[in-house]
Amino acid sequence: MLARSSSIASLMTIISLQVIDADYGYPSVLLQVVADHKKVFWDVCVKAHGSTEDATHFRDSLLYNRLTSGDVVWDKVINVRGHHVRPYIVGDWCYPLLPFLLTPFSPNGLGTPAQNLFDGMLMKGRSVVVEAIGLLKGRWKILQDLNVGLNHAPQTIVACCVLHNLCQIAREPEPELWKEPDEGGPQPRVLDSEKSFYYFGESLRQALADDLHQRLSSR
Repeated sequence: MLARSSSIASLMTIISLQVIDADYGYPSVLLQVVADHKKVFWDVCVKAHGSTEDATHFRDSLLYNRLTSGDVVWDKVINVRGHHVRPYIVGDWCYPLLPFLLTPFSPNGLGTPAQNLFDGMLMKGRSVVVEAIGLLKGRWKILQDLNVGLNHAPQTIVACCVLHNLCQIAREPEPELWKEPDEGGPQPRVLDSEKSFYYFGESLRQALADDLHQRLSSR
């Protein structure tokens, strides 16, 4: 989600959802997408069964490998309380906290005033990708009742995502959003290989929250 509010400069939002056809007895698959503020998908990953946790699916994706290896280089950098802040992805509680993937402090508003304010802004940005998924399933009703079988499901889903992007870029009329429950999950544990990323992400998130709270409080 490309947006700026005070010191918050986020690039994209990430979400996972199940695409399932219980009527035909096919197992569900997990779709992970990263979308921007125009509801255009920048990254799509369909490679896990529906029972897979979001964090596991993310860590097994090409996007995660590229981000952790430094293969993705962000040009824009701002300084916030001594931290070099680059564009980052917004995720919910189910994703690991990393410098390039910021998640809420708390899923139920039990943080400090600064942390709760930051969480509210973060989730407001994330709502865009929820709408993008609603548009995707509203446009391509085959995703509401997918009956192509597990072997062909990924290709069908990715094709629908590509067509969705073409519609968004061409500014085609948006259909009624397909609404489904936004399911949550447990907070993932920090892997040993991620600890340095986690501690930096934790420090960065707190700096952004404090800066945002100070700026808005001084108005």
